[in-house]
Amino acid sequence: MPLQAAVNLGRYDMAEMLLKRGADPNASIYASGDPVMSAYERGDKKMIALLERHGGIPTAGTVGATGSIDLARRILDGRAPVRVEGDEASIAEQLLSGATREGHTEIVRLALERLDWPRDDIRWFWMLEQTLRHDSDASAGSWAGSPYLACFRLLLTRCDPNLRGRATDRQQFGLTTLHNIVARGNLAAAERVAFATAILDAGARLDLRDNLLKSTPLGWACRWGQLPLVQLFLERGADPVEPDAEPWATPLAWASRSGHAAIEAELRQAGR
Repeated sequence: MPLQAAVNLGRYDMAEMLLKRGADPNASIYASGDPVMSAYERGDKKMIALLERHGGIPTAGTVGATGSIDLARRILDGRAPVRVEGDEASIAEQLLSGATREGHTEIVRLALERLDWPRDDIRWFWMLEQTLRHDSDASAGSWAGSPYLACFRLLLTRCDPNLRGRATDRQQFGLTTLHNIVARGNLAAAERVAFATAILDAGARLDLRDNLLKSTPLGWACRWGQLPLVQLFLERGADPVEPDAEPWATPLAWASRSGHAAIEAELRQAGR
């Protein structure tokens, strides 16, 4: 941790002293990555070189997240050292995970070429989710050129858009990526619509219910007050009534209970 602090502060003298005394440049620090990752995130080439002289090696996830295409190519070709976290993940998988999280489309392309997962592999769900883990840029005029959306579309060419839940929770929640788009993160309404449109175009279903709220993506949009998504889902054929739903889990029940009057009106109009 002292080495991590020295890296973050750009204290080369302190970092070198700690490294000479045995500090590990690759040590994982809880919820904070490692010193090498911090140097890469800062783009501090001098610090990276210092850490490398003392055995520092970036993880594949760090390389993916920082967007160095040349380094990613050399790693995949076996021409540069890299660390892989965990016992089962491959270099390509961890490059993909880091790149999707930060919107580095070219590294996503490179990594996808090295993966042969079947379309129904649950690991795709995690990758799709990474593209949603950012805050929308309030200054963006259009989301059509979003690098996160571009990564999302690349992933959709390889996977089933209706995968349900994460491997880490044994898929107990049963939510789909479309559910995730409704409620995840700090995305602007227009960006949510762009992501939802992309996955609907790829074949996402609007009639799948999660296992906790027993609700469709439309039900979730009504619960969370996402009027633009409600309108999109209805335009794409979502049932505004859902007579087969639990009475408390219909779109109208969620809208009414949550006090979203505009959504209530939209549902009543569509259900006539």
